[in-house]
Amino acid sequence: MRKRTFVVIGLDRFGSNLAINLQKMGNEVIGIDADAENVRRISDDITHAAIGDPTDEGVLRTLGVKNADVAIVALTHDIQSGVLVTLMLKEMGMKNVIAESTSDIHGRILSRVGADKVIFPEKDMGERLAKSLSHTNIMDYIDLSDEYSIMEIRVPSGWAGKSLLELNVRANHNITVIARRDATGSIDLSPDPKAPLEADSTIVVIGPDKNIEQIIKN
Repeated sequence: MRKRTFVVIGLDRFGSNLAINLQKMGNEVIGIDADAENVRRISDDITHAAIGDPTDEGVLRTLGVKNADVAIVALTHDIQSGVLVTLMLKEMGMKNVIAESTSDIHGRILSRVGADKVIFPEKDMGERLAKSLSHTNIMDYIDLSDEYSIMEIRVPSGWAGKSLLELNVRANHNITVIARRDATGSIDLSPDPKAPLEADSTIVVIGPDKNIEQIIKN
């Protein structure tokens, strides 16, 4: 499978962490930042780290960012620059530009100038933490949309000792159990529908948030 190439523009905490993890996953990663220290800190961890002004179109073209599969603009410390870079990338023909935002208004501006996707790392992390703290039986979750999620939850007390077949989860709750994790941490991606659920285990479910919430509260 062909390696994908990512350009991460802005190597502060979020940008550098993203770049390093993309590299670890087998991708090629180009990082750009005007701060020499940010570039030095990450230079050994990604394919290529360059010092340069990302608002200079010549710098972007010299580094060949147009040929990358995805560009991530992580310049929330300088909102104006983030908007300008997003606009330049789209005008250069980049098909997939993801821009980091700090607020809804900022996000709307980024979308207006062409960002294909706007992300809110701090907001999303805050919501993720708040949700897990509010419901102690939520172990982890991924938002799929405003209404649907994948969540790992503790087996509801009323479900312990019963099988998925017996509970008929999809018909009764409009959610699907896609995995089970036992007390040792071992995960089963094809859970036996006839096997009883253990009280000290967790299940990974996918479905509407409102339906999952109802289960959690029981």
